[in-house]
Amino acid sequence: MVAQDLFLERHGSAMQSAIPNDTNLTSQLAIASGDSWWKTFTPDGNHNLCLDVPGGNAFNGNPLWLWECNGQDSQIWVFDSNNQIRFGADENFCVDAGDMSNGFQLMLWDCNYQDQQTWGYDSAELKIYVLNTGTCVDWYDGDTDNGQAFHIWECNGLSNQRWDLWDSGAPGGGGGGGANFFPSDHCMYDTGTWPSFNSQSDLQNDQYWSAYFTRIYGGVPSSGYPICPGAFQMLWQIAADTTGVASAPVDCAGGMTGKGQELGDGTYYTGQSFLEARDVYGFIYNSNLMGVSVPAHTWGEVTHTAFPGDVGAIWYYMAVGSGVWINAGSTAVYEDHPDAMSDMLKSSCHDQSQDHGSTPTECENDFPNLYKEARSRSLNTIQFTGHHDCTCGPEGTSSYMYKRLCQTEIIFLDDPKAAKNGCTSFFKGGWEASSGCNCDESFKSRTKDPNTCLNSADCSYSNCGAF
Repeated sequence: MVAQDLFLERHGSAMQSAIPNDTNLTSQLAIASGDSWWKTFTPDGNHNLCLDVPGGNAFNGNPLWLWECNGQDSQIWVFDSNNQIRFGADENFCVDAGDMSNGFQLMLWDCNYQDQQTWGYDSAELKIYVLNTGTCVDWYDGDTDNGQAFHIWECNGLSNQRWDLWDSGAPGGGGGGGANFFPSDHCMYDTGTWPSFNSQSDLQNDQYWSAYFTRIYGGVPSSGYPICPGAFQMLWQIAADTTGVASAPVDCAGGMTGKGQELGDGTYYTGQSFLEARDVYGFIYNSNLMGVSVPAHTWGEVTHTAFPGDVGAIWYYMAVGSGVWINAGSTAVYEDHPDAMSDMLKSSCHDQSQDHGSTPTECENDFPNLYKEARSRSLNTIQFTGHHDCTCGPEGTSSYMYKRLCQTEIIFLDDPKAAKNGCTSFFKGGWEASSGCNCDESFKSRTKDPNTCLNSADCSYSNCGAF
């Protein structure tokens, strides 16, 4: 069940699918899957008009209108589990009701969780309404003209406040919510030590890898070939063992008691970080992806284990192959933590007491101010491509006890309340971020390693149903 269905289920509602005998343009465009992350909105009395973003341009204040349904990205939306209606082509922007006065033309605005961006859908009355108000989305009943204002009005139960929601294809023809996905070339970073697949049939005919892809991505991909698992950074250890693609990963960290080691490309291993669900995570050593960042407004795969130190933001590691996607949105990329402090805060780095290096590099005491400043700059993420406090990889400079290069760190700023959790509603799953994420925090790390998850054997970790 995808995130917006969970939201609607809580409110006693269910998404509508296309009417089988309806031959209008919208039903022809709709995908009758019932599981699509993306939706189109049409007036119940006119299925030829769709909610549309003028020019398809995402910027604050762009007024929304109704336009002839055409299947373009400008008409694709996400009704997410936070009760927001996000623009499918750039999910950093949401439908906003402004001052919520009668006749106000709805507009796009940066998603901010304010009352005027909080929506409900009543499937019995087919009304879209601002939560905890008597205000409904309204259209000019009988007006079939393109460009009429998509607006709100006091709820009145009339036919011009009835709306149908339809399953839609993904923006851009698949994946990424209209943005790109990284990496778009699935063999660009190949280590050359694992199988590669030139077509869907090649992958389907491999009983081991087809089972693995089905478990992690929900099926054998129909696009994106050639596909090279050797270009991944992560293999789910339990899934790899169950499906037979790999077993017995190398412990590169020496039982978490030493500094680890630098491995050969393509090596299957555990022990990348002390913040690791060691019984479920596995990695592929891939020097080709070291120092690489996720481009702005692009979906990239990540990993995260719940950590008490995550307060006010969520720290992810880039993990190509995880099947857990987050959008970089507006992003700033730095080599190391002190570089961000110098640029954003105009100050030096200030470590906590457990760090003992002569030159501070962790900067934990600066993080709250960093998050505040980053948000003031309308950033969604900050990335660090050359930070050294992991246990495997090339050795470098760090004020922390471990001094080896980490996978790229991605600080996600848009869901601070989820910082100590494994899950967030901002995730997507599937191949190339093509579906919702079935993230489940009831699945905990089973590790008994006292050095993992800060001495906890019950750590939540980011997942989209891959166990």
